[in-house]
Parts: sequence; structure tokens; C-alpha cells
Amino acid sequence: MLKQCRTCKEFKNEETEYYKNGIRNGKPRNGYATECIYCFKLRSKKNSSKEIRRFNIVKYKYGVSKEQYKQLLDLYPVCEICKEPFPKDEPCVDHSHTTGQIRALLCHDCNIGLGRFKDNENRLLNAIAYLQKFNA
Repeated sequence: MLKQCRTCKEFKNEETEYYKNGIRNGKPRNGYATECIYCFKLRSKKNSSKEIRRFNIVKYKYGVSKEQYKQLLDLYPVCEICKEPFPKDEPCVDHSHTTGQIRALLCHDCNIGLGRFKDNENRLLNAIAYLQKFNA
């Protein structure tokens, strides 16, 4: 059976050139996708660049627009804790877990470190004292 692709508008064989719909919201779906395999792959490839994925995550998690994210990158060109330039992977958006407010951009290691100490100043001070005790 021929079916028209919603993107390229070409008529193509439904059984061989369309993905079969699977499960949505826990219920099986009947029929085939509305977009042919070729258009689907092209659209997926276009939206899969690392920069686009990174921006979409930041936008979804923190409500930051692309312009605001670029301003953050200009404001924080290096990690705010270790002062090292960001490695190949993008910087992490550090935020308060109680207020949700963005604090700065950090490298992955520093962001994970703060998270492991649960953003608790006393734990961090105890860790500093511990290190000083054994490094003296």
C-alpha cells in the first residue's frame, strides 16, 4: 500500500519505507509512522549534533535560552573552582538544589565533587582540614 510522507510528500511503500509504530503511553499503536524512513533519518541526523543536544538539555533543565547560555559561557570562560579551561566536553551548569538558581559554570570534576559533598560547606571544610592534616 502506498502512503504519502508528511515531509517529502512522496508516495512510498508503507511496509518497506516506513517505521512501524510501536508502543506509546503503554498502549500498542497500530499502523506506520507518518514520515518515511529517509526523512526520519535526515531529521534525526540534523537534530543530533552535540551542541544542539547540549543546549536542549540546558534549556529543559534550567529554562535558559540559547542567548543566556552563551552569556554564561562568556561570563565563565574557565571553571569557577579549579580555574582550568573547560575540556572538550561542555561545562556543567552548577545550580542550587534548594532554589534551582544557577550559580556558575563548572568543569565536570568540580561539579561532581560538589555534588558528592551535597553542597554542604561543613563537609567541604572538614575535607580541607583532613587533607591539611595529612599533607603537612
